[in-house]
Amino acid sequence: MFHNNLTVFSTLACFVILLACFEVAYSVSFDKEITLTSKEKASLEDFKRLMIPKIPESSYVYKFANDDLYLLKWLQASDFNVKNTEKLLTKHLEWRAKENIDTIDTEDWEDFRREHPFYINTVDKQGRPLAEFWLTDWNIRKSVLAGKLNQISRSMVYCMETQTRQLFETREKGSNITQATLLMDLEGVNIIQHICPSCLPVYVSIATNLEAHYPFLWNRIYLMNMPASFEPIVRLVRPIMRQSTRSSLKSYGNKEQWLPLLDETIDKNQRSLRFGGTLTRE
Repeated sequence: MFHNNLTVFSTLACFVILLACFEVAYSVSFDKEITLTSKEKASLEDFKRLMIPKIPESSYVYKFANDDLYLLKWLQASDFNVKNTEKLLTKHLEWRAKENIDTIDTEDWEDFRREHPFYINTVDKQGRPLAEFWLTDWNIRKSVLAGKLNQISRSMVYCMETQTRQLFETREKGSNITQATLLMDLEGVNIIQHICPSCLPVYVSIATNLEAHYPFLWNRIYLMNMPASFEPIVRLVRPIMRQSTRSSLKSYGNKEQWLPLLDETIDKNQRSLRFGGTLTRE
């Protein structure tokens, strides 16, 4: 289902790696305070009137759109150009319908998760949804050669979609959080299993799906235990990302660097042992 896009991603991956005082009307916090001018607030109201009637009431997007934050993120993704934002969100709705995103949570992920461990069931100290991806345990080359490239890409979409739902469910209960957090363990990542030419479309698809379908989702993307050999992957995806996403990327070479940070921002009972926590994962 992601085949055609991933063919394009593969071509793009090879290409990119070679080139390797306002009037405040309304405010909402992402990673830092964002203020809207009266004109921007008017754009938000126009976009709501224009777009909400077009969203199927049975869709999760309809639930998200009851919160101004959701539509505001799409507007910011297109610099508050209402027509362009309409095109972006319309494409997103079409993609959701084509890829059955509303039922992605009903799919059986257990077999896949055994070979590609990831967890999306905890929060940081601010209450932000927290995801852990143990990339070091993934043999991406083996999986791609076994025809699982689409499934790998879809697993990341599943993570993004789940965290988006968690985010807006939490806000519905009165929280003011606006983004989620991602932890990636890269210890032992190597050129053969994780950074091979056939692996590159995986990283391109993650960045592309994030920006096209889940704008401003992550306030921090922590790359833990990142070896120097992974730097070309970071350089590969940076041009695909918005500036805010690039700014959210934080890499750390060893536990001495990242453990004090995680102790400060995430309770131990909300992270696994490999991230200095107390959670024992199967």
